[in-house]
Amino acid sequence: MVVRVRETKRRILRAELAGFFERRQTLGFAPYSERPTISILIVVWNQAELTLACLRSLQGAVAGIDAEILIADNASTDQSPLLWDVISGVRIFRHAHNQGFLLAAGGLAREARGDHLLFLNNDTTLEHDSIGRALASLHRRPGIGAVGARVLLPHGVVQEAGNTIWNDGSCSGYGRGRSPDDPGVLDWKYTDYVSGVFLLTRRADFIRLGGFDERLAPAYCEDVDYCIKLWRDGLAVVCDPAVVVHHYEFGSSATPEAAIALQRRNIGILHQLHGDWLASQPAWDAGGIETRFCRDSAYRGHVLVVDDRVPDFYTGAGAPRAVALFEALLALNWKITFYPTAGCRIPSKWFQDRFGSEIRVIHAADREVFAKWLELYRDTFDTVFISRVHNMEALGGLFTDVSQADRRIRVIYDAEAICALRDIVAARIGGSPLNEDKCLRMVTAELALAADADLICAVSGGEAECFHDHYAGQKPVEVLAHTLGPRPVFKAEFAERSGLLFVGRLSEANSPNVDSILWFMREVYPLLAGEIGGPIRIIGDPSALPADVRRLPNVQLLGPVDDLAPYYEQARVFIAPTRFAAGIPLKVIEAARHNLPVVCTSLLAGQLEWRHEHEVLVADTAEEFARECIRLHGDAALWESLSQGAGRRYDEQFSPAGFTAAVGRIFNPPARVSSAEQPSDADLVAVETR
Repeated sequence: MVVRVRETKRRILRAELAGFFERRQTLGFAPYSERPTISILIVVWNQAELTLACLRSLQGAVAGIDAEILIADNASTDQSPLLWDVISGVRIFRHAHNQGFLLAAGGLAREARGDHLLFLNNDTTLEHDSIGRALASLHRRPGIGAVGARVLLPHGVVQEAGNTIWNDGSCSGYGRGRSPDDPGVLDWKYTDYVSGVFLLTRRADFIRLGGFDERLAPAYCEDVDYCIKLWRDGLAVVCDPAVVVHHYEFGSSATPEAAIALQRRNIGILHQLHGDWLASQPAWDAGGIETRFCRDSAYRGHVLVVDDRVPDFYTGAGAPRAVALFEALLALNWKITFYPTAGCRIPSKWFQDRFGSEIRVIHAADREVFAKWLELYRDTFDTVFISRVHNMEALGGLFTDVSQADRRIRVIYDAEAICALRDIVAARIGGSPLNEDKCLRMVTAELALAADADLICAVSGGEAECFHDHYAGQKPVEVLAHTLGPRPVFKAEFAERSGLLFVGRLSEANSPNVDSILWFMREVYPLLAGEIGGPIRIIGDPSALPADVRRLPNVQLLGPVDDLAPYYEQARVFIAPTRFAAGIPLKVIEAARHNLPVVCTSLLAGQLEWRHEHEVLVADTAEEFARECIRLHGDAALWESLSQGAGRRYDEQFSPAGFTAAVGRIFNPPARVSSAEQPSDADLVAVETR
């Protein structure tokens, strides 16, 4: 089948080439500057139909980019020279004899004027945004020396999404034969090398490191050698799956057999050049190749994060904390695999734009399937971080087994909230209070879920004390709160603001948010009686609110909004009338971040350990809540004092720097000592080919 697909593709491309000449078409590229951003280097030896397809794809790929294209024709004898007569905006170098890929590519690099070099096979086509994405990836973080692509074969499967170099000098492309949408090939990753099919690097680095070693002429392994030189120089090599290249494979070789023979010869030369480096690489292991990760020694560690769902802009209170956790781990150079227990939909554009494919998102149909996956891949993880009580209850036993099987793996239980405390208060408010024994059993059972965890994360100091007391101080407990980023600067003064603001998810009946706003609107609102000179704005999907609340005068039901900042700047008072909840109140923290003073219940103030008339105003009865709202809405001095006090506590407790420092304390295992590499298919040939 593969051969048929290749030959069909070849026939189509030859027909397109014939039509191109019959219609007397031309191919033009936009002018470039004397110092272009990128020089695209293509070596050609015959295969005119492949070259035409490549150049056509480049027209879209370089749109908006200051790029020059350089082509070296290694004495082609087919219709390739005819192409050069009808192509404009391309620098073409015609050789009298076939120099081979390496020497011709090196010559192009010396002629190039761009700040970046892209070595590109002529038997490729690019998706339109590939070059721009690759340039962005090269500059994503300091110390990246080269970027490669997710390379797809003509029949639609993966050729490579990163590559491993084994200690015998042979190489394997990660993901070969897999679906292009397999989660295992969709994550941005460090890799031993990226092939010259698509290799982007800085021209200054290429020149400084001596370029392609001419001892490897005429071709093959020059890309391996160059990437090893980058690693030895302290620069990283990465594969960005957002860069998509379609590759004919062997299109630029006389025969596949000739290519493989050259590769085998040059592996011996690699041992002469980099024998010590190769000795530190893992041995090729056909049985275990699927459980290894590409260049994992370049990471601080590899963590499996288990939580409910892929964060999105509109998801609930836990999502900003999960996003902050991911960002902190990436900043600390951790590899992240994420398992959303509620099912994996395709991550949103918001998530992809934020993380740029750096997080691998996996999915499993049920607990049994996930258990099999975990057994297969457990050797790749240093740490398992499982968040929320229901996930620990459902899956905790699996991770306990993993930890006991391999004590290198730490299990961290992220309590996120002690939910039993919320349920006890909710039962009391609902008129069905639980007896003391029942309450004690509920709390004890929930705390006991962490018995086999190596470390516990609590979201507040108060909940951390509960775990400390339960385990008599014998189990480490860390506080990992929330962070929402640095505080913005607002210009609106007290006199320019008016009204009350409530923000929260209101789509789930009987939730803490719905209970709180119904209590406020039915019990507190009538007591305000025109005392508030401005609207009461409620932001959140109001589908769970009854009609009588929707129709109240001076109440604006706004639904979800993309940007909350203008509403924080318009309002004078933030209300948080929450009567039952666990964890810490993100809504109050967000208001403090935006310098908006808060009236809240003693429950929320206690969770934050904030004080009445210092950081917030505290009220529990309807009369008290109405009185404090009226007082704060009308007292400029009190408003300013609370705004400053809450802002200071936000900086102390919830700053990005403090959150990242807490993540650093929690994820602080010994440095990796293994050099296990990324998986690929077990039936790979010993040497990956161009």
